[in-house]
Amino acid sequence: MPYYCARDNASLSFTDCINTYDNINISVLIDQTRKYELKGLIDETENMFNDRVFIFDGINDTVVLPGLSLDLH
Repeated sequence: MPYYCARDNASLSFTDCINTYDNINISVLIDQTRKYELKGLIDETENMFNDRVFIFDGINDTVVLPGLSLDLH
């Protein structure tokens, strides 16, 4: 699930972030990540430059829709 997916709304964590990403504006997630970074609340995203990032999901997962993480590529 993308960072800040629920956007401070617990009910969204059970809908938008688990079953579909159709209602998520990626620009909002990027903007919020930058705000947290500038405030020093998270590490600089630049630290991931040239790093390998792995996204795993399971076909037998009964909570998160299988294959959903593939939509992020």
